[in-house]
Amino acid sequence: MNYCDEEYNIAIYKMKLDGTNEEKLLQLDNYSTFLDVVRNKVMYMDNNDEKGVINILDGRTKKITSLYEFVF
Repeated sequence: MNYCDEEYNIAIYKMKLDGTNEEKLLQLDNYSTFLDVVRNKVMYMDNNDEKGVINILDGRTKKITSLYEFVF
């Protein structure tokens, strides 16, 4: 994850181990409380003040699959 600007917009990026070829995969609408990476899949939680959603992002296709949604 990377804080994109002074407004603290959050995005998920991918890059090579040497730091080259940085590519933004997803701009989050809110904030994330966790992020796990396994190979080309990223599992993350997208939260706001009312609900949270656990998603999986495919790093190759940028397809998002929602796993679970809950209300606070």
